[in-house]
Amino acid sequence: NIFQPAIEITAESTLISWSMAKSITHAAVGILVADGLLDVDAPAPVPEWKGTEKEQITLLQLLEMRSGLRFVEDYVDDSVSHCIEMLFGESGPSHAAYAAALPLDHEPGSHWSYSSGTTNIVSRIIGDVVRGGPGGDPAERKAATHRFLRERLFDPCAMTSAEPKFDGAGDFVGSSYVYATARDFAKFGELYRHDGVTDLGAGRRILPVGW
Repeated sequence: NIFQPAIEITAESTLISWSMAKSITHAAVGILVADGLLDVDAPAPVPEWKGTEKEQITLLQLLEMRSGLRFVEDYVDDSVSHCIEMLFGESGPSHAAYAAALPLDHEPGSHWSYSSGTTNIVSRIIGDVVRGGPGGDPAERKAATHRFLRERLFDPCAMTSAEPKFDGAGDFVGSSYVYATARDFAKFGELYRHDGVTDLGAGRRILPVGW
């Protein structure tokens, strides 16, 4: 039997987001854009791409999964899946570094391919901004990003149960790992339904108009 025993799910149960976390990553970028700290149309600030053909990839292309980077999003065959290797394999402590090192197969912007790898590159960029630069102690990176997500996104949305998870480099695994109750995920959905304004549209704007 490959399935775990049945458990009761209640209003207080925290559930794994899987790719709903990608929307939370998108919101975090929106907050930093509103702060004037990120420009989605500029080349993505990925240090290891400087001086390579990848340096033309923009942050928007990463968000839209049109970077052109190779990434096989497969959850069955670990012999071909970059996603399984990134999340569960021996790819190293940094999910973003693993994804950023993959080959560029297409001209940036010309080809769409679903990629948890590009989302984790974006997550590392978020960490770089809130930490004040690339690299650094993983525990400090984790603390800075956790504080940013809590103070600027989860608390304003009253997502009291939300808990992001981090890789070995201290970066938010923005492709996959936020735990929250179903009601708190619904609160996040309401943020988007009200165009970035919290509290059923009666609160404050935390995302740019139209984000």
